[in-house]
Parts: sequence; C-alpha cells; structure tokens
Amino acid sequence: MAAAIAFSPWPIRNLIHFGAPHATGSSSWEKQDGSEMPTGMLRWMRTWCTGSKGETYLVLLVAYNRPVDLPRNLRPDMYDDDDEKARVVAAFERYNRSLRLGDAEEAFLALAADRARRTPLRTFVGLPVKRMIAEWSHIPEWELPMRVPLLGLPAGRAIYGGAEGVLFAIAVLGAALLWWRDRRLLAVIGLAVVARTVLFAYGIPFPVERYMVEAVPPLLLCAAFAIVGAVAAAGARARRARDPATGDDLARSARRGGISRP
Repeated sequence: MAAAIAFSPWPIRNLIHFGAPHATGSSSWEKQDGSEMPTGMLRWMRTWCTGSKGETYLVLLVAYNRPVDLPRNLRPDMYDDDDEKARVVAAFERYNRSLRLGDAEEAFLALAADRARRTPLRTFVGLPVKRMIAEWSHIPEWELPMRVPLLGLPAGRAIYGGAEGVLFAIAVLGAALLWWRDRRLLAVIGLAVVARTVLFAYGIPFPVERYMVEAVPPLLLCAAFAIVGAVAAAGARARRARDPATGDDLARSARRGGISRP
C-alpha cells in the first residue's frame, strides 16, 4: 500500500499530460529528438526478444529514423514459419517507405497478438524468464564501453565482473541468514529486488543489466548482514577461547544478528 501511494503520482501525472499512465516511463518509447513513438513494434518484440546481443539494433535504427536493411536485419527468432516471415518483412517495408513507425503500427500489433495467442507459454513465461537472466548477467563490453585508465577499464572489466559475482554470493548468504533471523525484513528486501526484475522483464523486450542498479542497495544490505554476522561469530569464538562465560554471551548475541546489548 505504501509503495502504491508513493508511486501513484507518476502515472497520474502521465495520464494528465500524455493521455496514458505509462507506468514504465514518461513515455513508452521515444525517438532521439524526444518525440513519442507508437508501441506496436515493442509489443511485437516482447514475443521473441530474450535480452541477447544484437536484438536491440532494430530499436536504434527506428529511433534514428533509419531504414531497416532487409533481409539483413531479420533474425530467425522473429518468425515461426515462412508466412509469418513474409508478414514481418511487409511490416518493415511499410516503415521503410515513409520512415514513420506509425504506418506499420497495425501490422506489428497483429503480429504481436497472433504470436502471443499461438504460444502463450513462450511469450508470457519462457521469454520473460530469459530476460530476467539477461538482467542479472554481467554487463558486456558493447553495452557499457567505458574507457577509464584510472579504474583499469576496459582491460580490467573481468575483475569488476568477478567482484559483482562475489557480491551476489555474499548477498545470497546474507539472505539465508535473514531467513533465520528476520523474515519480515527479508521479505521487504526481496520484494524490492523481485519487483524491479519482473517489471523490466515484462515491460521491456530488451532489458539491459544497468537497469538493475536500483536493486544493488538491497543486495548490499544483505551482504552487510552476512559480513557483520560472520565478524560477530568470529569475535564470539575468540572471546569464548579466552573467557568461556563471556564467549557464550557473545555467541548468543551473534546468533541474534551480531548486535550485543549492554
């Protein structure tokens, strides 16, 4: 309820100014000049995109008012048979003639509806799950080509990927400890991470890893709990070795979450 109250002004504002709530952004899709574009092509892309490399190239072409090179830019996962392939080609040919995506809007909407109706499990379960996996994968070089010699980039990008993996592992350990210590707090943290993941897996056909940056603070919180708990447990063992009575008190405190009370 609190989250709904905090979020509600955004879609209300969009409804007033744009005529639609646009829950995933001020507009569902924009060109480089900021003008809003119809969403039929995005809906169609949700029926085949997995978050793999190269799937977003079509978006860049359309956003920059460039024609789509046919058949070079066609992918086998865009269609299931030759008849559907012909419909996809026809839709892009309509766009290419005017470079206005609205001219192909009905064609893309029909393609999206037919694919979703024909393969609902793939569209609403299989593909979103693949996009969730893509969201939590390491950021590839082509997605964030940073050149920062002070940080050792791009040569040391693998190091940052490894550090990210370590963070995830420690966060999972912290989540396991929270399950034992405070499940209500874990539910709040987990809801924030899950909601972010699901929103972009279903709302955007081409999720990128940097969209998950808002989920990092909850992961850091879990990791901090794991580290503090481990330090408290180690301290309790050291104290127990010197003073069994005091060590037992500290051990009980560590089991309660690593915070000792005077």
